[in-house]
Amino acid sequence: MDNATSLPDAADIAGPEPAGRPIPADDDALLYEAEAAYLLGESVRTLQGRRIRGNGPRFVKLGAGRSVRYTRRELRSYVERCMRRSTSDPGEAA
Repeated sequence: MDNATSLPDAADIAGPEPAGRPIPADDDALLYEAEAAYLLGESVRTLQGRRIRGNGPRFVKLGAGRSVRYTRRELRSYVERCMRRSTSDPGEAA
């Protein structure tokens, strides 16, 4: 990883892929929620909870079904928005 806000590259990931495929490295590729959760270091349930509460990364909802996808670009943006300088730093206003 390059810096504190980088997500792991596909080459940095060891072990089984969370969605049964290599995680796409393209910033605009659509990632399954298991892949997004893995890259963020969170559980899928935590990511789902953030999505329901509206305080997680932006996502793509495909069709009329329940298919939810994320992009690396948005995951990076989300990590940037979560950066704080101290525990009392409220972050940027939404």
